[in-house]
Amino acid sequence: MTTSSSPPSLPRSGYWGPPTGNPDWCEENYVVTYYIAEFWNTLSSLPIVLAGIYGLRQSIAQRYGWQYSLSWLALAVVGCGSVAFHGTLLFEGQALDELSMIWCVAIFLVVSLRRPGVTRLVCGIYLPAFTYSYFAATEYFAFFVVSYIFIVGILVVRSVLLAWAAKSKAMKGLVSLAGGIYVGGFACLWLPEHFLCVLVEHSERPQRVVSLQLHAWFHLTSTIGPYSYLLFAQLERYHKEGARLTTEGTILPVVVREGGKKKRSL
Repeated sequence: MTTSSSPPSLPRSGYWGPPTGNPDWCEENYVVTYYIAEFWNTLSSLPIVLAGIYGLRQSIAQRYGWQYSLSWLALAVVGCGSVAFHGTLLFEGQALDELSMIWCVAIFLVVSLRRPGVTRLVCGIYLPAFTYSYFAATEYFAFFVVSYIFIVGILVVRSVLLAWAAKSKAMKGLVSLAGGIYVGGFACLWLPEHFLCVLVEHSERPQRVVSLQLHAWFHLTSTIGPYSYLLFAQLERYHKEGARLTTEGTILPVVVREGGKKKRSL
C-alpha cells in the first residue's frame, strides 16, 4: 500500500512509469499499490481468465473439438491482455489486450459460421491485415473500436438467427443473456466512462464517476457475455447429439452431451 501527497487531480506515477497506452481510464493510477497501475480494473480482469480456463477444461472433457477449445483459450488470453494493459498502462499491454479481443471475436465468428471459405478469408487475410494496420495506424484505438464493434455486430446477428431457427428456449436464453449483458455493459458502463473520463482532461474528471469503477464492472459483463455465448455455440452445434445445459456438479453452467467423456479407442 502506498501513500501519496499528490493532489487527487494529478495522475500518480508508479512502478511501470508514465502511461504510454491510450486511453487512460477513469480509475486513479497507482492508488492501491505502487506496482499495479489500475488495481480494480486489473483485478476484475481475472474472472475473464478463469472463465476461459474453466470453459477450456470442460470443452476438452466433453470432446467438443479443437475449435471450441481454441475459443475458450482465446477468451482466457483476452483476460491476460486486459491484466497486462490495466496493470501497466503501457502500449505493449494495450496491444496484447486489443489484438487478443479482435482475434478472439474473429475466432468466435468463424466457429459459428462453419464455412471454410470464410475461415480462410478471416484467418488468412483479415486478421494479419488488421494486426499490421493496428501498429501502422495513428489513431489505433479508434481503429480498434470500430473494427471490434463491426465483428461483434455480425456475431450477434448470426447468433440470434441460429437461436431462433433452432426454436430452443435454452439457446434463446443464452443468446439473450450473452447479447444483453455484453451490449448492455458496453452501452451503460464503457461508453459513459469513455465520454466522461477518457475524452476529458484528468483534472476535469467527475469524481463521482471515477469512484464508480465503471470499467471494472464492465469487465464482469465481459466475462458473463462471452461465457454465455460459448455455451450457446456448443449447445447449438451439438444439441442434436444430446447436448444439454446443466449446473449439476459444476461451479459454472456447462454444456454436456452423451459420449462426451468416452475413453479414447486404442
